[in-house]
Amino acid sequence: MKFTATLAVLASAVLSVVSAQDGAYTNLSGCANAPSVTFDASNYSISPSPLCIAKPFCLTASGTLAAPITQGAQYAVKGRFLGHSAIDDRHDLCALLSANGTPCPIAVGAFNLKICVNALPNLPHSLPLDYQFSATTGDSELIFCQATPHFPGVKPHPVSGIVAVNCP
Repeated sequence: MKFTATLAVLASAVLSVVSAQDGAYTNLSGCANAPSVTFDASNYSISPSPLCIAKPFCLTASGTLAAPITQGAQYAVKGRFLGHSAIDDRHDLCALLSANGTPCPIAVGAFNLKICVNALPNLPHSLPLDYQFSATTGDSELIFCQATPHFPGVKPHPVSGIVAVNCP
């Protein structure tokens, strides 16, 4: 009986998260305990939402770079499910930016960020994961860090997580 009730609550939560997401996920917040960042932006989004398993998704934002992005910069996607690490995916940031037409080095000033990677093929279907998206320079200084509301250290929000589904 307890298992059935728990399963019903989980299914209800999944359906509410899926229905809350349409097109782009914008409920991202700055990571807790993050030192100052070199990319000042406030309009981060992830699209598509829900993610398509094993297909590209993009993080976009517009803002201002306070320091250049140069070779050696890294992009990391971390995901958690029910508090347990499920994803730790890292990429060469300059290679990702170059693939979208913006090769490094990227000068200080106004900047439209677009980073696209493939969602991992082993993502759980229709379950909300809490994510953290971050980038660091070659010297390990933080460029940006954004997370869904239930990622550890981020202020909780009633609807959280990004869902992945199988797409045609």
